[in-house]
Amino acid sequence: MSLGGFVVVIRIIPVAARYLMKRNLFGYDINKKGTPQGHIKVKLLLPSFAALPLLMAYAGHTSIIIPKPLIPYVGMTVLDLGWIYKLYMGLLAVFCTNSINIHAGINGLEAGQTVVIAASILVHNVMQIGASTDPEFMQAHAFSIYLVLPLLTTVSFVFIQLVSFFSFCG
Repeated sequence: MSLGGFVVVIRIIPVAARYLMKRNLFGYDINKKGTPQGHIKVKLLLPSFAALPLLMAYAGHTSIIIPKPLIPYVGMTVLDLGWIYKLYMGLLAVFCTNSINIHAGINGLEAGQTVVIAASILVHNVMQIGASTDPEFMQAHAFSIYLVLPLLTTVSFVFIQLVSFFSFCG
């Protein structure tokens, strides 16, 4: 599947770039004053609204494991956050939807940033699987790996294309 994504990206980007440039369809800075897409309602409220169904349907654990160096200071190993966990996840959803676009307009940065984030998620999940003996825990991290591998592979090749394009341009 990831290899298929690579082939599609390699074939489509050069063709699509010509048509997009001809029709003046390329990136715009939505953070400029007076741009309706850059208004606070669009950038914060819509992702919050989009995350609500996921947060309402979530019926999993709302506990976090306290890191070992902090256990003597906190006095517990597991902390149940309850509704605060869902609030945090909602804020995280808004952050994630905006984090890729923070530096929009800088060539290749979004793809590079996505590669770094996806690789970090992949490494974290592999480490968690290696450190765990709980099958349910391992299955959850394996599912995360299944989701991030196609993203990482495809975006890596987009990044490679961008780097080679801009190094060719000068």
